[in-house]
Amino acid sequence: MPAMIMHRTYRAVLPILRPLTPLLAFLLLAAIAHAQDVEVTGVRGIDFGQFYRSGISEIPYNSASAAQFVITGRKGRYIRITVSPMDLFLLWWIKLDLNITNSHCGYSTNNGVTWRKFSTGSLFQDVKIPNGRGTTGTVLVRVGGTAVSSSSQRHGLYLGLLTVHASYR
Repeated sequence: MPAMIMHRTYRAVLPILRPLTPLLAFLLLAAIAHAQDVEVTGVRGIDFGQFYRSGISEIPYNSASAAQFVITGRKGRYIRITVSPMDLFLLWWIKLDLNITNSHCGYSTNNGVTWRKFSTGSLFQDVKIPNGRGTTGTVLVRVGGTAVSSSSQRHGLYLGLLTVHASYR
């Protein structure tokens, strides 16, 4: 039975650089999580930057603008990584749709030398924690996504949450 993960929320807000264009910031959730020696640390959130109405902003997992997480656990153990996105909101009722698929999610078991896309067809991936120093190893995770604004989209700073969970299999 997988271990449940506790998590804390860390928020970062980026300033609006141009008053008439939406600046999209994606907040990072899952900063520090502990359960049976599994730790998920959020490094940075997705930054969609600025774009205009009727615009599309796509961030691949291998972009410098993708969210980044570090998972540390017992080497040689299998973990399930799960990504849980949420739409972006200006106010609680004004939203901007966010699409995250497996092709937007990647992981590395060798400190970022090579990356693999999630391959399960859903927003989770089973990964073996590699050998590291002592009794622990590290898996890096990056998450991108696509945001699409309509022709009537309100200007402003849109924020949302992204959660990455990890549990032993």
